[in-house]
Amino acid sequence: AAAPPPAPRRHRRLLPWAAAAALALLAAAASGWALVQRSQETSAAVRTAPPHRLHAPHAELAAKARQLAAAGDLLAAARTARLASDLAPHRGDLAELSRLLETEADGYRDERARQGEVELLLQSAQEARQAGRFREALAALTRAAELDPELPAVRELQRRVRNAHARQQALAERQSRAAPAVVDEPVVRRAATKPEPEPEPDWADLRVDLFSHLPRGVLTLYADGEQVLQQTFRFGKRTGVFRRQSGAGRLEARRRLRAGDAELRVYLSLPGRPAVSEALQATLAGGSTSVLRILVAEGGELQVRLD
Repeated sequence: AAAPPPAPRRHRRLLPWAAAAALALLAAAASGWALVQRSQETSAAVRTAPPHRLHAPHAELAAKARQLAAAGDLLAAARTARLASDLAPHRGDLAELSRLLETEADGYRDERARQGEVELLLQSAQEARQAGRFREALAALTRAAELDPELPAVRELQRRVRNAHARQQALAERQSRAAPAVVDEPVVRRAATKPEPEPEPDWADLRVDLFSHLPRGVLTLYADGEQVLQQTFRFGKRTGVFRRQSGAGRLEARRRLRAGDAELRVYLSLPGRPAVSEALQATLAGGSTSVLRILVAEGGELQVRLD
């Protein structure tokens, strides 16, 4: 008699650490840094991986990499996963996790560098605009728009610079038409007079000094409704090779603003808390330097004063 057909083989279930890796990748995507969706490739790599067990140090590194990815710290997660893969080269699943995290870490580095360049271009455009160098300001804003075309601050500043440039050109044209003809006159020697005092500068420096008891947040500063600063901060200190302890810290920045009366408004976004804001009226003397001191309490309360 013919032998009965063999029973269908069941696919082996994913190992517990593989499920945890998938959850960590999904958590990182929800935090704003979407990892590459390669679930089919990852599942195939897990099914074909040799059934070797991880030694305790290797397992600890793999678990740490998944925790860091879930917390959104992609750079540290990629470094940790790469070390775990190097120590256990027989694990194809660790190599795949390391590759995915390296890809996302590279994207995060590129995004951070792009945001830093955009911020520098905005600052340069602000300074050029305040000095009346509108062509230079527009060139910097054009480059910023190429890097981040969806950023509202770039479009708004472009509009302001174009309007100011148009007003400057119209004024120069009217003055040119109204200028009197030059007539040669005899030279008359006059007694030496005291030189006129130089006019007061039309700018003022503002130094921002933030001290926060909370480790993470985003600080945004407006002057008369115009955004002049947006800075993300993350404070803490390294307590081990793969450990970092969050804590209080200080952030400092400097901006050049128009002299005169201005409304300064501070916005603070904190993870897991509602955004808070404070506003104050300031008089910025031409050529002076003022200090905007910002204190963030442990409960998220915001205190602002100008010195």
